[in-house]
Amino acid sequence: MIGYPISIGYIEVSLVGLDPIVLVEDISLTVPTTNNLNAEPIKLESLIIQLDLLRSIVNFEPNFSLIRFYKPEIQLAEKQGQWYVPGMSQAQSNATGGGSRLLNYVLNQDHMSVLDLKLELESERYGDSTVSSDAIYLQRNAKGIGLSGSVQHSHYSEVFKFGEWIGNLAKPESLHFEAALTVPKLNVNIDKWLDVKEFKLGDIDFGADIWLKYSPDNSLAFSGRLVSDIEQYLGKEYQLQSDFKINYDIVSKTLQANLVNLSILQDSEAYPPSNISFLSDLSKNDLAFELSFDQFDLSLANDLLTPNLNSQWFISEMLTSMEPMGSARNAQLIVHQDEGVKFQYKSNLSISEASGLITFPA
Repeated sequence: MIGYPISIGYIEVSLVGLDPIVLVEDISLTVPTTNNLNAEPIKLESLIIQLDLLRSIVNFEPNFSLIRFYKPEIQLAEKQGQWYVPGMSQAQSNATGGGSRLLNYVLNQDHMSVLDLKLELESERYGDSTVSSDAIYLQRNAKGIGLSGSVQHSHYSEVFKFGEWIGNLAKPESLHFEAALTVPKLNVNIDKWLDVKEFKLGDIDFGADIWLKYSPDNSLAFSGRLVSDIEQYLGKEYQLQSDFKINYDIVSKTLQANLVNLSILQDSEAYPPSNISFLSDLSKNDLAFELSFDQFDLSLANDLLTPNLNSQWFISEMLTSMEPMGSARNAQLIVHQDEGVKFQYKSNLSISEASGLITFPA
């Protein structure tokens, strides 16, 4: 029990065959505030429940064939990494254990929908925001659970769309999970999230269509298409588009990622597309990885790499002086740790134009 009053404005009960349907309106949880006024951190305009009478009798517990929440409004607050309902202490919010019980109960239903959801968040760490959704649907059958809907965040005008399918939870050894997520193009200020000032990155517009799949063989796969605009990198603007495939083996902790048909546009100049492969054994907890690609424009590589290389290195002096034009083909970069970080790079170079450097004639 949470120890706070819940008010209900109206209740109506009717029958569909033998199954009762309950309509409940104007539901609210009331909690006291610091100024001796009452607040309603949880409100619900209406709730419709249809009881599956036969299945409830057989299972000796309530089973519902339909649950529909209409216009729920929920307030949550975060402090020092802990989420709680405003007006209730963190200890009271956690003592109910309601979150895990509610999730288990939701996943056990056949049909559930949430319409016109509004979630108000007040967070020490992330700031204040509002998350809303026109509709979220859950449907269960003998093969698993389907979940779909759309979500909008107050900081963005675009809508996030998602769809998921979860296999039979009663058989975790053969559990499948599939999900699709549409991320609209969003503006992200990198400096707020990562300490990458040395790379001179500005804002990034990022969007993607993502498909996720988990299989009983302990593999996790991502695939999809991403679009990104880098507004400022070393004073230039870039546009990127690529299909991608990512596979992670949970047992061996091996990560393999591929960018397929990566196209880069810089100041209206289009560079030849590239296919890039990345492989790393994450179980070793070091920086070792292998990177390979079929082709990459040399002038673009020079623009991206030279400002971030040690100016005392020979490779830095060579690239700065030669300013090569052409392409690197069939390349492989191996990075490993052996008494320090070491790397090996090999490729075929097709140089159409370059300036001179010491023993390298133009």
